[in-house]
Amino acid sequence: MEGIRYYEKGALALSGMPDAQSKPVLLCSLNDNTVRLYDLPSFSDRGRIFSKQEIRAIQAGPGGLFFTGDGTGELKVWQWVIDGSQTK
Repeated sequence: MEGIRYYEKGALALSGMPDAQSKPVLLCSLNDNTVRLYDLPSFSDRGRIFSKQEIRAIQAGPGGLFFTGDGTGELKVWQWVIDGSQTK
């Protein structure tokens, strides 16, 4: 089961938000320095965000923005692109 494999990697933070086309997406930060993005409700793989440190916080913002904070204290601001298939 795929969910068990991700659990073994250690989930650190979860956040749900709409993409640029208002479709629901789940963001899941794992202790392998990635954030996995999943379409909802299918949970199909949407993509990954890679980091040098563990992403410990994910927060949705206004206007298609979302924020991540890592183990070094660095805050990054992300924005969905117009087609909603990737992040900037």
